[in-house]
Amino acid sequence: MNRTSVVVITHNRREQLRETLQHLVTLPERPPILVVDNASTDGTADLVARARREPGLPAAIEHQARLTEG
Repeated sequence: MNRTSVVVITHNRREQLRETLQHLVTLPERPPILVVDNASTDGTADLVARARREPGLPAAIEHQARLTEG
């Protein structure tokens, strides 16, 4: 029984997110993945939308306005 979940919070890091998701799907026991997109403008939301079509890939939360700075 897998008791680990992965939460990825991102803002304008499409390529890094792509690499992260590619790595996560290779794990022997794939944990549930949740991606929180903090109003990215670089296509991150499109990447997540495409990934969601694959079995076992992330659920997603999209924020239209940036919630954090830094």
